Amino acid sequence: MAMNRQIKQVNGHAVKQKAINIMALFIIWNVALSLGGALWTPYLMSSGYSVMQVLLFYLLFFLSPLPFLLLLRQFTLHLGMLTGILIRALCYLLFVFLGAALGGPVFAIISGISVALVWVPFNILWFERKTEKAATNSSIYFALMSLASIIVPFIAGLIAQRLGYDFMYAGATALLFISLPLIFILLKDRGFSFNVKDCISHIKGFRTLIIIEGFFGMMWCVIGLISYKFFPTPEAFGIFLSLTALISILLSLIFAGRSDASGSRRNYILLFIGALSLSVILSAFAPDYIWWFIFVIFINFFSTLLGPFPTTLLYEKTKDAAKAMYGREVFLTLGRVLGGIAGIILYFIIPDLRLLLIMYGLSTLAYAAVFEFSKREKLGIK
Repeated sequence: MAMNRQIKQVNGHAVKQKAINIMALFIIWNVALSLGGALWTPYLMSSGYSVMQVLLFYLLFFLSPLPFLLLLRQFTLHLGMLTGILIRALCYLLFVFLGAALGGPVFAIISGISVALVWVPFNILWFERKTEKAATNSSIYFALMSLASIIVPFIAGLIAQRLGYDFMYAGATALLFISLPLIFILLKDRGFSFNVKDCISHIKGFRTLIIIEGFFGMMWCVIGLISYKFFPTPEAFGIFLSLTALISILLSLIFAGRSDASGSRRNYILLFIGALSLSVILSAFAPDYIWWFIFVIFINFFSTLLGPFPTTLLYEKTKDAAKAMYGREVFLTLGRVLGGIAGIILYFIIPDLRLLLIMYGLSTLAYAAVFEFSKREKLGIK
C-alpha cells in the first residue's frame, strides 16, 4: 500500500511538472510571437509597403505552411518544434539585417512553416489528455494567448518607439532561444507518424466549419491596417492593441466554465458568432478612432469567447487528438489562404478596406448557418 502510494505521488508530481513545463513553453512562445508579430502592420507600412503589399505579405504567410503540411508524413516532435522555433528566430533576424523590403517577402514565405512545426507538436501535448472540463481546458489555452496580447504589444510599442524595431525583433529572437531547453524536457525522442488522409478523416464533420473559421483569419490583417490609420506610431499602436485586448481573458474563462456546467455548446456558439459578426460589420462604419476603438474591443471580446469552442468540440468528438489536431491545422490553413485570396481580389476590384470587413463579418454568419443547419445534429451537439 505504502509503495503504491509512493508511486502515485511520484507519478502525480511528474504529471504536475510536465504541465508546468508545457505552460512555461506556451507562455514563452506566445510572448515571443506577440513581441515579434504585434507590430507587423506599422512596421511594414512605415517601411514603404502599400496596403495591397501588406495583404499579399499575409497571404504568403498563410500559404507557406500548406504544401509542407500536405507533404509531411512523419517527424520527431522535439526536432519539429526545435526546427520551427529556429526558423522563426531566423525570420526575425531577417528583419534586423535585411529590413522590410528584402526581409519581408522571405519572412512571409518561410515563417508560416515555423508555425506549423511548432503548433502541431504543442497541440498534441496540450490536447492529448482527456479532461471533464474540456471547455475550461481549451479556454485556458486561448486565455494565455490573450494574456500575451494584453501585455506584450504595449511593451513592443515602447521598444520600437524608443529603441527601434531592430531591438524589438532581437528581443523576440532571444525569447525563442530561451524556450529551447523546455522542448527537450517535454518531448525528447517522441515521434509522430501519420497519413494526411487519415488525419483529415479524424475531423470528419468539422472540415467545412474549420475552413470557414480559417477564412476570416485575414480579418485581423484588415483590422490592423485600419487601426494603423488611427494609431500610426508604434507606441500608440501597441497601446491600442493592449487596451482592446484587456477585457477578454476573464470573460472567456467565466463563459467557458458555465458551458462546461450546462453542456449547452450550441447556444453559446450561436450567440458569440452572431455578436462577433455584428461587431465586425458595424466596425466598417466607424466614423472616428473612438468608435473604432469600441468596435475592436467588442470584436476581441466575442472572438475570445468563441475561440475555445470549435477546438473543444473537435477535441471531445475525436478518437485521436494528435491526428485530429494535424487535420485541423491543414484545413485551417486552407481556409486562411482562401480568405486571403478573396480579400485581395475584392480589394483589387474596390480598394476599400471597409468592404473587406463586411465580407469577413458575413463569413462568420456562414459559419453559424453551416453549424446550425448542417453539422449540429450530425455531430450530436446540444
